[in-house]
Amino acid sequence: MRSVTHKFLPLLNPMVGGIYFGPPGWKLPSISAVPMNALPAALVHPTNRLELRTFLTQIDLDQTHPQIPALVSQVGNIGGQKVKKLIINGLSLIPESRMGAICARLDAEAIMTAVELIQRILSSPPTLLVFDRSDRRDVRPLLRIVRGRCQPVALTTRYPAAHPAILARILGGCRVVDPLEEGIVSVDWLTCLLLGRALLQPVRCSHRPVQIFIAGHAPRVLWAQIGVPLREVFALAGIDPGAMQCIGNGMLTGTELDLAAATMDMSIETLALRPIPPLETAVDCIRCGWCVQSCPAAINPASLYAAQCLHEGVALADARDSLACIDCGLCTYICPSRLPLSASIEEMRNRIEFNLVSAVGGSSI
Repeated sequence: MRSVTHKFLPLLNPMVGGIYFGPPGWKLPSISAVPMNALPAALVHPTNRLELRTFLTQIDLDQTHPQIPALVSQVGNIGGQKVKKLIINGLSLIPESRMGAICARLDAEAIMTAVELIQRILSSPPTLLVFDRSDRRDVRPLLRIVRGRCQPVALTTRYPAAHPAILARILGGCRVVDPLEEGIVSVDWLTCLLLGRALLQPVRCSHRPVQIFIAGHAPRVLWAQIGVPLREVFALAGIDPGAMQCIGNGMLTGTELDLAAATMDMSIETLALRPIPPLETAVDCIRCGWCVQSCPAAINPASLYAAQCLHEGVALADARDSLACIDCGLCTYICPSRLPLSASIEEMRNRIEFNLVSAVGGSSI
């Protein structure tokens, strides 16, 4: 089937803000065979939503994408509600990541096996197979076997288009924080790959592919065992991290990981090593408006930061905006004053969620 290419120009882009970082630009290296961890007995293939949740639990398949909820959670939360659209999301929320292309190269048959099962269980909703158009060459094995079962959609993406809420807005004009509320289920390609493997043969999800980035070196891709210390993952790649800083899941919204204690997790898509940078000093907001222009959720990060600094009650308008934040990190990235905008919004949201009951019937929290 011919794929549909959407190139969203600034005036046409349903996103409010965002930044086009360009494709990652690195070629995929050869990737080793998929590690197998066989289950003691064959599993019964699921035929309904409850059985699918049980099956996902049995094979230890949890959240594999930093921002897409685990399939087992989505199926549980949607209950018996009609699914209006199924998005098979091959985009990455990490600008340097090429996980969609990696999955397509590894096992296109397994991905489509999982897609067909999910379609049957969700009563065959309209299905979109979304990928970055710069990965077209690497995803050809997958596109060749689609055969009318879903509609391929190639996007020229602007960060953070891969986020479920933003992608639902781009593809269908759905403007909600949680697309599941509108019956839209989003599944990443790695979840499909691992689920498809377990359907084709009884194996547990004991490993996942991870990309390793070190400044001055070509990126590496390897299969990492879940639960092992990160130092063992780097040793498997022939890397000595030394005293470098380790960032999991990208520089924009990633997390610093303690190499002395951290272990490999199913949701870690990338690992980056860099020298420990000097601390940056924040200065007062200069009212440039860049954070507002770049925000894909159409909120005012600087205003929320100022409200959070007051340590007083949170106005309902600020509370609504903070809950709409998708944690993309663009405001902090672009801020010339180096203000911790994303962190302050997250802190405000945590306060709101903790005190949610007291918000009922009041104008502040």
